[in-house]
Amino acid sequence: MSLAPDRRQSDIFRTVFGCASGGRCQARIPMNVQAANPAEVDDGFQFLKKAFGSVGAIDLMAVAPYFDIDGDSNASTVDGIFTNLQGSVLASNPPSSNSNAIVNWLKADLAEAALYNLPLIAYEGGQGLSGSANQDNRIAAQSDPRMYDATRQYFALWDTLVGKKQLFTYYTYAAGDGAWGAWGALVSQADPGAQKWDALMSLTRTGGDANLDGTVDAADCAILRANFGKTGMWWMQGDFNHDGTVDAADLATLNANVTGAQCAAPLPSNGRIMAVPHPRLEYWMKLPKPAVGSRESVVPCLAFASGSSAKTGVGASTRDSYYGRSAAQAHRRLSPR
Repeated sequence: MSLAPDRRQSDIFRTVFGCASGGRCQARIPMNVQAANPAEVDDGFQFLKKAFGSVGAIDLMAVAPYFDIDGDSNASTVDGIFTNLQGSVLASNPPSSNSNAIVNWLKADLAEAALYNLPLIAYEGGQGLSGSANQDNRIAAQSDPRMYDATRQYFALWDTLVGKKQLFTYYTYAAGDGAWGAWGALVSQADPGAQKWDALMSLTRTGGDANLDGTVDAADCAILRANFGKTGMWWMQGDFNHDGTVDAADLATLNANVTGAQCAAPLPSNGRIMAVPHPRLEYWMKLPKPAVGSRESVVPCLAFASGSSAKTGVGASTRDSYYGRSAAQAHRRLSPR
């Protein structure tokens, strides 16, 4: 009988937001269902059909498919937590008897929703490691790099079975870890990143969007350049492949998606010149060796320097520059005759 006032509430929303008049509805009414036991709601759907002729008061079926370990014994070590998550709870093809496997939950949820032609959404979801047993290990798992992989594995299941376009409300943005769980993607809003947060960024943002404004541009380039070469970095600091370091791979990701000018890696800040052997060195090695004391010695190299005088190209060694041999002369000296 509790669904009778729910139906009345639904009718009020539909009237206020224009649904009843045939216009575009600005509100959609979900039926919240326990993800692990969707069949329990079937009596409610049947009541709506018998009392009102259909379940038309409901637009969506909504679940909260949090993932957690099979039992407290799996939390005796942090390794045990991830072994259970990756091999059982988040497995792509678990035994049908596994009552905690996310795949089995979602398949049952979809089957129930299909009986009444309802799309499936998640009104809440995410990792759900909580409980007092081995609490320290559950909290330690939040900052373990494997939590990044587990989060992505979890959403891969949702995307495959339910679909990327179906609403999923992750719980929650930021919250501290404690006895009642570690729900936040970030522990604090001030944090530059975390395992769960960066996993979410990798799934929802374009590679290179460090400041999360939806566009990869000069502002993101500035962030990456400021952190280039640093370790212990996160997505919002320019680490887009989650290897902990902002480097050439992250620069390539940014440039693949940038709007406007390409982003250039910062030059070394120590003002040193670095020489890299030139491919023509093999030919140079075959040339006649000049007499001792001669100014004809030329070392082929690619010269890189920091600062406003930086140059890139085929050049001579510092010693040749001292003797007055130009880079162009050095290059000609290397060319076959």
